Amino acid sequence: MSDESSFRIEPQSFFEKLLNATPDAIVIVDTDGHIRVVNAQAVALFGHAREELIGKPVETLIPQRFRHGHPGHRRGYTTGSQARPMGGANMPLYGLRKDGSEFRAAISLSPVETEEGTWAITAVRDITAQENQQAALRRANEAAIAANRELEAFSYSVAHD
Repeated sequence: MSDESSFRIEPQSFFEKLLNATPDAIVIVDTDGHIRVVNAQAVALFGHAREELIGKPVETLIPQRFRHGHPGHRRGYTTGSQARPMGGANMPLYGLRKDGSEFRAAISLSPVETEEGTWAITAVRDITAQENQQAALRRANEAAIAANRELEAFSYSVAHD
């Protein structure tokens, strides 16, 4: 039987390893809307150094045109929080990189109760490439349908000549 001490994991380093092993960008925001934790994927996705994000308002990562309503949405989430995806087909979401470029984002929120109140664990994924592929597939499908209609019309005219 092995020694139990060999199974001990340093909580902070384990948490950091776990956080950095996730495929999505993770941004943990406190009740006041300040960024408290980011993982390596968030640093890479948004282009900010970790030190540049910690303590900043989460709105730093949102394009200017969407910032005005965000604090109200955030406050509403912390009072009646539950895990959920944000946005949808009728409400596209965008992230803002340090260089000013934007990307389409899929965002999921999960609440975590802390001694300081409800914090939001935010998982962010850049879906720009996925949406571009879907748009290209739609265009190809529309072109195939149009070509099929033309072929049917030609076949019809040939059959009746």
